[in-house]
Amino acid sequence: MAEPADSGVYVCVAGNKVGQRQSSAAGVTVLERPGFVRRPDDVTVEPGGTARFPCEPRGDPMPRVHWQRERGELPAGRYEVTPDHTLRIYYVAPGDAGDYTCLAENEVGLASASVRLVVQDTHTADEGQREPREDITRELQQVQVVSPSRPVEEFRMSYRPLVPGSWERAERGLPANPQERSELLTGFKRGHKNELRVREHSGQHRSPNSNSEEVPDAPPRSLTVATVGGGNNSLLVRWEPPPPASHTGILKGYKVWCLGNESQHSRNWTVEGGSLELAIDGLTPGIEYRVRVAAVNSAGVGVATEPQYVLIGQCLAGWGPGVGC
Repeated sequence: MAEPADSGVYVCVAGNKVGQRQSSAAGVTVLERPGFVRRPDDVTVEPGGTARFPCEPRGDPMPRVHWQRERGELPAGRYEVTPDHTLRIYYVAPGDAGDYTCLAENEVGLASASVRLVVQDTHTADEGQREPREDITRELQQVQVVSPSRPVEEFRMSYRPLVPGSWERAERGLPANPQERSELLTGFKRGHKNELRVREHSGQHRSPNSNSEEVPDAPPRSLTVATVGGGNNSLLVRWEPPPPASHTGILKGYKVWCLGNESQHSRNWTVEGGSLELAIDGLTPGIEYRVRVAAVNSAGVGVATEPQYVLIGQCLAGWGPGVGC
């Protein structure tokens, strides 16, 4: 059976006692049916958390990847598929529980890998969240703003869903009526988390936002650090996201610090939000490093973890083959 490694250029050579002849060169390409280098795993998530399903296909030509839900559609406005084909579902609701399938397809075949999303404590959730497409109405009230010294001419209200790619805000102006301090908003979706802001306008003056986003107020969880490879001058850093309630917005990434005992031995990196590990190489033997990680959102860098100490050249126990000494 032909394999991709058999692809190449072939020539047929025929010979006898008086000589030989060869044919024109012919190119042969062996295509490979889709498969998976990495299959997604089942995930259990608390309500309000983020579910991540990595899916890494293989094949020749490289397969096209598509995610689908076994029953119903993907959560509208709360999911994205990253360039590396990872499916992320944000602000998970009980109604999101179920089976999801990664489909990989090219010119010679189709492969699929299914996973299950389990949402914890579904019995305590609002049953209405099981209808993510139903419109709801909310009344915005008790919004405090900082009044300028001059009379307020109008209020400007803006709002947007807190999901990746939704950076544009809907905006409306409200008359500065001292007797009316509420506004009725419609058109929201169940299970979606939204950000609403109000500002006072007076001439060229703009008050601060009524509820500006704050940095994450808790550190990432389960930080672990280990030396990697035979030379032991590299580290593998792993962590888990902070608790969902501490995000105060969409996590855009993580800040990782590796601090030595002198300024020239200190380095830092910004890691994309879907990554929960970082390999650090080129470290100096004999130096004790301190590693810390913090989550990042639109407001900035949040609370960092307590430092993990590692002396380059030492082995750390508790890691599998290929990690440690």
